[in-house]
Amino acid sequence: MKQAPYIPFLIAVQIICIILHIHKHTLFIKESYIKQKNEKIKNELEHEHQQLTQQLCALRDYSSIEAFARTTLHMKPAHIHQIKKLPCA
Repeated sequence: MKQAPYIPFLIAVQIICIILHIHKHTLFIKESYIKQKNEKIKNELEHEHQQLTQQLCALRDYSSIEAFARTTLHMKPAHIHQIKKLPCA
């Protein structure tokens, strides 16, 4: 019996399909890892943004500015007679 000439061709096509399926799966896994890494970086940046926003709000708070000026810089409240007006040029 003579084998049909298309049987080796069908086997080769099956093998190529399997290889392409494996390749597609590895690309999917690689992209999943990249996505996971980017999401981790995004979460860290969002956390850092939150912390910086809280620090900014704390710095804009008048009472914290006054406490910093009095304790760290040893400043005293200014009185009206200490303020001098500069002449306009």
